[in-house]
Amino acid sequence: MGSDDGQILTGRNVFLMLVVFFGIMLVANITMAYYAVATFPGLASDNAYAEGVAYDQEIAAARAQQALGWKVEATITRIAPGRSAFSVTQSDAAGNPAEGLEVAAIFEHPSDRARDRRFVLAEVAPGIYRGEFAIDRGEWDLFIEMTQAGERKFRSHSRIEIDDRNSGE
Repeated sequence: MGSDDGQILTGRNVFLMLVVFFGIMLVANITMAYYAVATFPGLASDNAYAEGVAYDQEIAAARAQQALGWKVEATITRIAPGRSAFSVTQSDAAGNPAEGLEVAAIFEHPSDRARDRRFVLAEVAPGIYRGEFAIDRGEWDLFIEMTQAGERKFRSHSRIEIDDRNSGE
């Protein structure tokens, strides 16, 4: 059995073709496995067991938060590439702000925990908290936490996207 140009397909040629094919596949798989492990550690939580045990406490905290009837609104404005201003307003069901709150904005990157950031906002008026900070563009999980005398009173979670299209530059 031969080809049109007079070359004969031998067992040695077939063996070499298989070795080259599987060699290329092995190199490609090793490369992809290396980049998969190097770019995503696979951890969603440092202490999943403790978080699971505390689940009932999270349910109780959510019920207490709902009973407060607070209205919380947040705004993020890109003021320059890499820089954002963040504002949070809080009021109770009657429209009155709570006193003595510490407000934090926690930005968690969905796939890279090393990029997570926590910012404490300053109270600029009763019920109005603001901060300016450096944060990369991209998708983020945003948590807003409000504590009073060390006790968590409010927590929200949103998936947001930060981009530079509407920045001040």
